[in-house]
Amino acid sequence: MKAGSATYHPFWPLALIAFILLVGTSVLPGCELLGEESTTVEEPTGPIRYAEHIQPLLDRKCVACHAGAEAPAGLDLTSWDNLIQGSNFSEALIPFQPEKSVMIRLMTSYDREPHPKGKSRLTDSEVERLRSWIADGARGPAGSVPFADSPDRLYIAHASAPAITIVESNAAVIIARLDLTDYGFTQRARAQHMAAEPDGSFWYASISSTRWNETEVVAKFNRDNELVAMIPVRAPGQLLVHPTRDELYVSAAPSIDEDRIFHRTPGDRTSVIRLRRSDLFFDSIDVTYREAYPLALRPQGDAVFSSSMEVDQMLIIEPSSKDVTVRDVKGTKHLMRHLSISDDGRWMWGSGYWSNTATLFDISDPLNPVQRQSLFMGFDPRQIAWGPDDDQVYIAVRGSQSVQVISTDLGYIDYEIRHPAMQEPVGMALSPNDSTLFVTAENALAAWRGKHQFPEDPAPGLILVIDRESRQVTKVLETSPGAAAIGQ
Repeated sequence: MKAGSATYHPFWPLALIAFILLVGTSVLPGCELLGEESTTVEEPTGPIRYAEHIQPLLDRKCVACHAGAEAPAGLDLTSWDNLIQGSNFSEALIPFQPEKSVMIRLMTSYDREPHPKGKSRLTDSEVERLRSWIADGARGPAGSVPFADSPDRLYIAHASAPAITIVESNAAVIIARLDLTDYGFTQRARAQHMAAEPDGSFWYASISSTRWNETEVVAKFNRDNELVAMIPVRAPGQLLVHPTRDELYVSAAPSIDEDRIFHRTPGDRTSVIRLRRSDLFFDSIDVTYREAYPLALRPQGDAVFSSSMEVDQMLIIEPSSKDVTVRDVKGTKHLMRHLSISDDGRWMWGSGYWSNTATLFDISDPLNPVQRQSLFMGFDPRQIAWGPDDDQVYIAVRGSQSVQVISTDLGYIDYEIRHPAMQEPVGMALSPNDSTLFVTAENALAAWRGKHQFPEDPAPGLILVIDRESRQVTKVLETSPGAAAIGQ
């Protein structure tokens, strides 16, 4: 069953939900081959190896149901390569994190009723074997950890949880769920945005708090998601890595509530922070207004753009000199939330928080941007992504539950993408080969009930995986509540 065909039934009784979780679309912890059960898998006496101890167990108890393209929820357990791809709704496992792996949660969270085909379920020792294998990294036949060497990752911030989700963008699989409390932050911590080194060796997160007097920082993590350094930065917002200079730009997070009312304090930051990435040395670039939030860089590396969520002005920083140029943004009140620049560095689109428009700028002369047009997008446009060859622009429109697609040749909205799981879309990113569009959805109103949502769980945040060519949703990945901005 493909994710695009899923329907939502908001009033299912709890018992029916539990039954479906156990036997419908998840890892069936007792699905067995229909033959005799006389063959047993030898209990390991040393390190647990996939080929010897895990795949034989899955072969004996799971692959009768979970095999091939028609497996429940698309979860194929016939090989390690298939297993680590997960299902159409979630990862099956997360290396080193058995308690956050869906297959372990499903195997251990409910009473073990008889298998619907009359077969026995996994025993406690067999579940423990799987748990130990995942805790050791879910290593494959060659001893490798799934996706450990992949540089192609997306980092998902969450508006409703102290969490960061990491997705391998080629496989469209969640490979890590980070809880900020494990790093010493409180339950009120929130990641605002993330950005990674070009080679993927390190990545950065701006972490604020829902309580005004708690620590706010820019944190630096290594490839293994270990926290290696952090520096206090008040109200950290979007992050921007300069690809050729040792620089990380940090904007100011906006102080706006859901009713679009500004809440000011005397300490509101009127600067863009520039950090030296190698040692997080602090440098402040003063600007003339507060709420310098969106950030974008010309591919030529010669101009960093920001704008304001307070006044209609455009800010241009020259990295080589730190010179700052300010230009007015014309027309109706925009208050830009996100900026995105074409691959050739000539064009930039900005989403207007107040005007609900997308505005096009010609930045061929980066110090003198020229406004070309504005298009009404619907309520609350958010992140923007350029398609390959700069022929299309994708914009997540939170209020209209859609992705609006602008044809850059025609200069208007060409089509839109909708799906039942596209509930309050916010983040946007393309895979490295441009074949897949990722859209995060906060699902703040819980209109989409998770396929793997346990009764005690809040409604999940969602990551929609969209095939660009067919414009179809191929997966809906469930993650921590309030999936929001995407960094890469």
